[in-house]
Amino acid sequence: MQCPGNNIRFTDMARKGAEHTRDKIIKAAAQVFYNVNYHEAGLRDIARLAGVSPRCIYKYFPNKEQLLVAMNNEGLKLMMGEIKQHLAGISSAGERLGKMTYFYLDFFQRHYMVAWQVYVITNLNMWHKSEEAWQSLTQTEAVLNEILAEGQRSGEIRPDINVNAVRLLYFGGIRFAIQNWLASDRRWELTSVADGLTNTVYEAIKTRVDQPLTVNCPLAREQYVKS
Repeated sequence: MQCPGNNIRFTDMARKGAEHTRDKIIKAAAQVFYNVNYHEAGLRDIARLAGVSPRCIYKYFPNKEQLLVAMNNEGLKLMMGEIKQHLAGISSAGERLGKMTYFYLDFFQRHYMVAWQVYVITNLNMWHKSEEAWQSLTQTEAVLNEILAEGQRSGEIRPDINVNAVRLLYFGGIRFAIQNWLASDRRWELTSVADGLTNTVYEAIKTRVDQPLTVNCPLAREQYVKS
């Protein structure tokens, strides 16, 4: 088995070969960690599926934990790149919150092995060991913070909200939904809870008006309806 990272030369071919091998290892690890208990999974299992030697894995990742963190980082980078595109051009805080919620759940529904890695296997201590991975994780909070801040500036969201409490409510709801969905062997549509989660959070933070405001999550329904 060949390991392109063994004798690294700074050429495009060498870099592409190393990146290809790294990607193969990450994809193989995602399958192994999903199908086998993370603590029982061995690097030999990953190496066999990736078509490389166990020694080759060590060239890229010093241990199984660092491999998992790198996998999470890759998944979150992909998600952040997509979510920014979906939120572009939307001014209403309610609409942005709805679209973020639907996209977030839809992303992990499409990438269920990433959901398993992020929400089941990885503990907080693992995240803290990698500054890059921790930054990727906190970027999702930054998107919510931006939505809240813009909503407050426009008067759509109350100025007296506790931002930390809103984050706990929002991301706690997402975590609970994803973990229950995974525990059910993905037997229901994860995105089916997007409307309920969005409206629960939005009703708690919006500026009070005479009529309650219903936010329909985009991607499936591109609309914003006042009841």
